Amino acid sequence: MVSERCRGATNGEFCDGGVPAELELTKLGNKKLNGTLHYDAREGLVSWAVSMTWPTSTYARFAAEFSHVSGAYREVLADFAHDGDVIVTVDGNGRWFFQSAHTGCTGNGALAPHGDGTVNVYDVELLIANCDAEFAHLNRSFGGVATRSTGGMDWGDWLVFWLSSPDAEPNPVALTMWGARL
Repeated sequence: MVSERCRGATNGEFCDGGVPAELELTKLGNKKLNGTLHYDAREGLVSWAVSMTWPTSTYARFAAEFSHVSGAYREVLADFAHDGDVIVTVDGNGRWFFQSAHTGCTGNGALAPHGDGTVNVYDVELLIANCDAEFAHLNRSFGGVATRSTGGMDWGDWLVFWLSSPDAEPNPVALTMWGARL
């Protein structure tokens, strides 16, 4: 796991390189995932509880259909994105793509409705390639979930991805992407 807040810094807990991490998730019905993220911090093994729930009021406004997520989004959080240089494009079949001029990273992926598709949550596959040396740890496959927020509170219109590399890979990586609809 490498922190996405470092952006070249070397003084944070995860900024001097990746640390071993493992995410254990259990599906509780069609609308909830619970689990634990374990990582090896400087002070020893640390565990964080993870709970993802998509309640009717927030995420079930519409079903998981590609027409709801297709379009372009400016990436604002992922480590490989700098100064708004990454636009994530999702087509009408759930295929998605991005490219970063700053880091060289390119991403190709696919979305599929999660579970029975009645909730605005998608299963995600992503392959990142071509990252320059500083971001080479991201050159790998990822899987996870995504959702689109369509307003309420201060959320605006966002496409959010929570991803991790497969457990079997050495030095697994977690990645969060947060894109603002253009």
